[in-house]
Formats: sequence, structure tokens, C-alpha cells
Amino acid sequence: MSVRRKISATAMAFALGVGGLAATASTAQAQPARPTVRAATVAASTAAEQTAQLAAAPPRQDSAARPVIFVHGINGLANTNCAAKWKNAMQAIKGSGWRGELVTFGYYNRDRNCTFQHPGTLNTPLETIGLDLAWDIYNHYTLRGMPVDIIAHSMGGLITRYALDAVAKHVHGAPPKLYVEDVATLGTPHDGANQRYTDLCKFKLQCRQMAPGSDFLKSLGRNPQSAMGTDWTLIGSGDDKYVPLPSAIDLAHSNWGHKVEYPWFDGLSHTDLWQQSKGKYAQLYWNFYDKHWHRTTGPAPLTVAKNGIYWWWRW
Repeated sequence: MSVRRKISATAMAFALGVGGLAATASTAQAQPARPTVRAATVAASTAAEQTAQLAAAPPRQDSAARPVIFVHGINGLANTNCAAKWKNAMQAIKGSGWRGELVTFGYYNRDRNCTFQHPGTLNTPLETIGLDLAWDIYNHYTLRGMPVDIIAHSMGGLITRYALDAVAKHVHGAPPKLYVEDVATLGTPHDGANQRYTDLCKFKLQCRQMAPGSDFLKSLGRNPQSAMGTDWTLIGSGDDKYVPLPSAIDLAHSNWGHKVEYPWFDGLSHTDLWQQSKGKYAQLYWNFYDKHWHRTTGPAPLTVAKNGIYWWWRW
């Protein structure tokens, strides 16, 4: 197989996601990812002092004024343009009247136009990236008593899940607490990606960590909560070739906040989940407070994600 074909297969297997939105200037760091986490570990040694300085957890409320952090998924070429990736999403959310800051999180060496930028490769552990995300949230928002919301696509949802889980479990190197009020995941392989594709790219660590039954997935807590509580919305499509619908909405487990399913005949692909903000689609939804599936015609995935991070618990 030629080098060109190898790269092409890898890119396909990684469910590409090379898009984004006009975020603020890149804050690329000179040091590699692992020293960044070791620095975070040193900071964690004063966790008791930092916790004492934190104000009481902010109240939970429906709000369009919170900062929103967008976390992209795996990229087979490790070069996500956050500004292009999230452009449609940010325009749609701003257009709906959202007043909070909209920022992006990047974690590859060649990522660009990301608000928060960390160096890494396709072999950087998701645990390392998750801790980087946790410390960005802590240093820029939690220390100031500000809650944030998160919209994550594909592997970005696993990174987010690990960030909250690590803090909740007091993992060594994690910040003392986080204020994350809402998380919406789009096509995230909560129970593993399509093995047909993870087998194609198993020579990369991040792909192996997303494979069904991986040690990483087994170690993750479900519905991890921040210090103020966190309301999760899981969104998936039956026409997603890379992440099976039951995995995207973690169908086998009911300890989440909300789930939204787009049937296969809606024709929404893995990429459409982070691009589509217009139109009406057949969908089924489930909420923790009644635990019943409801059939309806509802909005596009990005609008559902926006609604999910607006409402603090009840839709």
C-alpha cells in the first residue's frame, strides 16, 4: 500500500472532522503535552489551598450567557482548523441569541485557529488531553467562579467525559474541581466506535482507545458530574457510519440526562451532526425524569445541542 493510500485510509477511519469556527487567536504552547500535564500535577499539589480560595458553586440556571467550549473529534491528519470546524455551530448559536463567549479547544500539533491549543499527536493518550481540557476550564473559568457549557463532537465527547470523570475521582494531576453546567455530545462513541474503522487505524493509540471494549472506555464513569452538577445530552444518528447509534446515545445505560436519536432515514452522517443547524427531522428523545422514549419531529442536531446546553435540567 502506498503512503498516500495509508494516509487516506487512516483519515477515513478517523471519521475526519476538519472543520470549525472563527475563534480567538491560537495560544499554541512551546512545550510538549506531557510536561504540560506534569505541570498541572505540580499545581494539584496545592489543591487544598486552591479549593479554599474557590467561592461556593454558582447556582444552576437556564442561561444563554455562559461560555461554550467546543471540542473537536479525532482527525486522521492531526490538523484540525478549529475556526473552520465549528463555524456553522458558532454562527447558529450566536444567531439564536447566545451571549456567552464561544471558544475552541485544540490538541494536535498542527491544529490551528483554536482558542486553547495543546501540542499532541494521534498517539497522545486521551487521558492527557482530558487533563489539559480540565486545567483550561479550571484556570480560565472555575477559579473565577464561572460555569461553562461544552459541545463536543465524536472523540471530543470522550475527552470531555474523561476531564469531568478524572476531577470527580480526584485522579492524580487533575484540578480540584470544575464548574461545567451542561455537556452536549454529537456522535460520541460512548460505547466504542464502529470496529470496522477502529481496526483500520489500530496502529494509533487514540483509535485503539475508542475501540469497543477498550481499557480506556471501561475505566470511564458514566454521567460524570462537576462540582455544580452537570446535565448531559447525548445525540446520535442511525446513519452515522463511524459511531453506531446505540453507542452515541449509550443506549444500554440510563444514568444520563437526555438522549436524542435521529433514525437512519433522516440521512444525517457523522459530519452532519456538527454541521446541520436548520430543518426538521424525525427524532426520538428520552429524559431522565420520565425515562420514556418519545417520538416527534424536531430540530437539527446543532439546535438540539444548543437547547441541551441552555436548559439546565428539564426540557
